[in-house]
Amino acid sequence: MPLYTYQCECGSEFDRFLKLASYKEPQTCECGKIAEKKLTFCSVSVMEAYQSPVTGEWIETPRQRRIDLKNSGSREWEGREQETKAAQDREKDFDKMLDKSAEKSAVEAWQALPSETKKVLEKAS
Repeated sequence: MPLYTYQCECGSEFDRFLKLASYKEPQTCECGKIAEKKLTFCSVSVMEAYQSPVTGEWIETPRQRRIDLKNSGSREWEGREQETKAAQDREKDFDKMLDKSAEKSAVEAWQALPSETKKVLEKAS
């Protein structure tokens, strides 16, 4: 159903969804006067179809694109600056994961040592 914009002589502007059959029917403003239809512009974004590099499926709609990106663990390109920030965030997360893993390994290695060896190492430090 198309959206039409109207302008009243009282200064009020409003939008109405109308069936095509109702296109020519006059529309009344809140003030009670008949409003004039205003010429407005709309924007339509057309997505170019492509074959998913991950799944090989043909992607033709924005919905299919969102699903494909989600299923493949990808995301929309947001520009160089945002991509750099995302890469830095991933690197920080990876570093945190490595730190946790190293700490866990050190604790496990310490716990596996014989008590005599632990005493020697504690005295040395």
